[in-house]
Amino acid sequence: MDNSVVLADYLDNSVHPKPHVESLRSYYYRDLQHIVAHIVLKEASVVHFGSRLGNLLASLPNRMTLGVEASKKLVSKAREKYRRIHFIYAPLYNHTVKQQFDVILITHLFSYISDVQRFVAQLHRLCFEKSRVVVVSFNFFWKPVLDLVSFLGLRVKLPFEPNWLSEHDVENLFHLEGFELVKEEKRMLFPLYIPVISELLNRYVSQLPVFNSLCLTTIQIFRKVPSVKNFSIS
Repeated sequence: MDNSVVLADYLDNSVHPKPHVESLRSYYYRDLQHIVAHIVLKEASVVHFGSRLGNLLASLPNRMTLGVEASKKLVSKAREKYRRIHFIYAPLYNHTVKQQFDVILITHLFSYISDVQRFVAQLHRLCFEKSRVVVVSFNFFWKPVLDLVSFLGLRVKLPFEPNWLSEHDVENLFHLEGFELVKEEKRMLFPLYIPVISELLNRYVSQLPVFNSLCLTTIQIFRKVPSVKNFSIS
């Protein structure tokens, strides 16, 4: 079967998660919305690859926003839900976007893309000189836990073996394509909400050495390597 069809079927199945599953996810995604809101300036233009139903984009006050998704069903639902945001369908995230953006947001997407380096290379045409690329990915350490969650039916199981790229793998791929790392942060040691305990673990304990390396989420911010201007006088 065509990879674009396999991926679209997987994404289609995630359109309507069960209520108890949505409740378990809500704490994690609220935290993600919080950190993205602190990264993205209000006046910035934003494109989000892996926008799903558009909830993350909708949580931002920004006026110029674009969501890109590899499922027609998700795009249709997102358009119905958030009419002020523009969404487009792009099979396997092979897009034809030509507009440039201040912020390019990529969330949990590299697991699905077969040629990540090619995808990263195409980001150049979307970037101004001062654009930032924000990559959100899962820590490979959590793979057994996420596999168990899928087995229990609390997460839609991928129909193929996902890419598990470390933060070093991602940084190297961006470096090869002319980007440099500006900032890196690890978050979310305990992705479920338990009053007091979740706050203690995720705000304080997660920032301690060793514990920080065990966090679920890695957030990396990249920029294009500044061009070197030649000021020599011939």
